[in-house]
Amino acid sequence: MYPGGGHSHDNIVVYDRESQIIFGGCLIRPGNSDSLGYTGDANIEYWSQAAKNVANAFPEGSIVVPSHGEPGGREILINTIEITTPLN
Repeated sequence: MYPGGGHSHDNIVVYDRESQIIFGGCLIRPGNSDSLGYTGDANIEYWSQAAKNVANAFPEGSIVVPSHGEPGGREILINTIEITTPLN
């Protein structure tokens, strides 16, 4: 799935229905990270929406694998949404 720009403009997320695993790649921040990491190629304004698109597209996904860090549950998606929400 292409959820839109986030950590990079060409994020790709893969979901395996059988195992209910979301492979979030660099779009999804690891664990309870409070850092966005390198943002030179990021679409910071849309990152939160891209993560929401993943959460909404795969509501039954119970395991989330970020590109860096340990797999976790949906809390990884929620944390990514929270730390990437633009401050207005």
